[in-house]
Amino acid sequence: MPFFTIITINLNNKKGLERTIKSVLCQRFTDFEFIVVDGVSSDGSQEFILEHQSKITKVIIEKDSGVYDAMNKGLAHATGKYIQFLNSGDSLKDEHALESIAKQVNGEDLIYTDVELLEGDQLVAMKFPSELSWRFQMTDMICHQAIFASSALFQKTGKFDLNYRIYADYDWLMKAIRKQRAACKHIPGFHIIYEAGGISATTDKSKQLSEKDKIHDAYFSPLLIAVYRLYRWFNKTFR
Repeated sequence: MPFFTIITINLNNKKGLERTIKSVLCQRFTDFEFIVVDGVSSDGSQEFILEHQSKITKVIIEKDSGVYDAMNKGLAHATGKYIQFLNSGDSLKDEHALESIAKQVNGEDLIYTDVELLEGDQLVAMKFPSELSWRFQMTDMICHQAIFASSALFQKTGKFDLNYRIYADYDWLMKAIRKQRAACKHIPGFHIIYEAGGISATTDKSKQLSEKDKIHDAYFSPLLIAVYRLYRWFNKTFR
């Protein structure tokens, strides 16, 4: 069993995919498998993947029904102790990233690190708290690129729920933390670069809000939901 499984999904983002694959293949820590899932790209991505196929553990090129369906396809082939989703455009910060993270893992269900958000040519620091309070869980949460979840945790939670088109990763995380009571550990430091402009950034805000409210209803108490929605209404009305 490899220590890490890195799963990369892609659709017509050859430039971002090149950055992602190169950042994985240059790692000093080599106890990992690498799975690349492409949704039948037409921009040269397939050719680039096949050029590097000998260094990739598993290549899947087939149509999918969206981001989370592709992520589930990769998850179905994962055999590592810890699983990370590093999608095309995202990257490991440097050649020591996996090595640094592996040294700080001590059997936790879920570990997460800080990230730098890539916006154009600018990197913006995103630091996550060591304690995931209910307020943080409802208002922010950790991007999936920052998370390394144990395969044992995925066995308990199952795959991503495709009923959620925008926030299936958020739903999975709430299931892991609030239902499965996953033991979490924050690893300080910037080990991941996360490319801006994902599905949550390009989708209608009302659809985002609807999905998020549905997830809140599933995992939080009515009292916490009422407090949060009052807070949200106040901010929208008076600011």
